[in-house]
Amino acid sequence: MMTLPFHIAIASDLNYLVHAATLMRSILEHHRQHTLIFHLLTMDERVPKDDKLKQFIQTTASEKVAYQIHLIDEQHPLIQSIPDGCAIQNRSAFLRYLAPSIINADKLLYLDCDMLVLEDLEPLFSQKMGDKIFAVVSDLFGSSRAFAKGFGLQYFNSGMLLFNIPAWKANDCLEKVLAFTRGRFTELFAGKKHYGDQDILNIVFQGQVQYVHPKYNAVNPLFLRRCDFRGKIFAEAHDQPVIVHFAGGAKPWNTWDIHPLADKYRQYRQATPWKDVPYPDAAFTKKVVYPLKWCKYYFQRIVCPVNDLVRRIFGYPSRIIPGIRVQYLIDLTRSTS
Repeated sequence: MMTLPFHIAIASDLNYLVHAATLMRSILEHHRQHTLIFHLLTMDERVPKDDKLKQFIQTTASEKVAYQIHLIDEQHPLIQSIPDGCAIQNRSAFLRYLAPSIINADKLLYLDCDMLVLEDLEPLFSQKMGDKIFAVVSDLFGSSRAFAKGFGLQYFNSGMLLFNIPAWKANDCLEKVLAFTRGRFTELFAGKKHYGDQDILNIVFQGQVQYVHPKYNAVNPLFLRRCDFRGKIFAEAHDQPVIVHFAGGAKPWNTWDIHPLADKYRQYRQATPWKDVPYPDAAFTKKVVYPLKWCKYYFQRIVCPVNDLVRRIFGYPSRIIPGIRVQYLIDLTRSTS
């Protein structure tokens, strides 16, 4: 077992604080023997004053669990570098850039609020990273593939970033990110759909990241499109995810969401001071469309094995996206877990 503390950073405003606490609760559940230091980054002055957050910290802090709240001034150069009108919905997402520059540790795990941790993180923290800036999981889905193809990138999802802080600081990475955001962001993305901070990280640090198993960032399409992603790697990420990421429009805090792991979110939220806060309602279209999408998942749980058997017998080609699986297997040779 590692003796060094696990430093974990989460960025949130007041609206997402309940989800940040639910994520932290899930981490605590699986790390009773580890020393944990949570870093909550925010630009929202209401967050440190929130009574429920204070209660959560008071009831969970111990010799092995500590919390640090980092209140970031909106005049910080990072925040000021974000271009006006660039369709970024939540500027808190950009705080992931700042985390490895203000936190003193060798490794720092950044996680998005719409995640849960379902197993021990020690194998992830034990990754040997060499001179790589951070460890990530490939993003194989949807419009991110089109973006990657247009820029000639191998694209990753930035919801989970395991920072190699010495490498981050030695390469002056924060300044590189700030320079790109101030200089080329608007030029490249004007009038185009983009993922803001995630796209910037992909462009600036292409070739400087270490890819790890998709079980460390198991996103919705792994469950929604089960027939498209086969093989041992994807089966492990689907069946035993370490970090599940509710990326996209369907979130487990919507009462209509039927993600197969939505009950896990509700379980951990029930163990926070927000347990009695009502879940939000949603537009009628979402109540209809998203459950229909998830019905496809449950249908595929039946169809996929039959589909695979027929293909093995008659030699039909796999529906796995060309190049994706091969690339993933190559990337995984760099990782020990």
